Amino acid sequence: MAMMAAELVCAARDESKGEPERLSYYTAGTGGAGPTMLATSFLLLGEEVVASSKGEKVKLKPYSGMINVDFGK
Repeated sequence: MAMMAAELVCAARDESKGEPERLSYYTAGTGGAGPTMLATSFLLLGEEVVASSKGEKVKLKPYSGMINVDFGK
């Protein structure tokens, strides 16, 4: 998932000639990788996240800034 997000950032930079304002990615279902998704989610929730805000690196607390998305049926 992180590789897909990184590719999206690169594509957005190339197309807009600037930094994207916001990037989010979501998962809906596990595609048969349930235990792996669960394990990596727990690992990721245990450490700070390094993000970018207005070109500056910032550290965020795990599981902060959560957004709920309704994927429907």
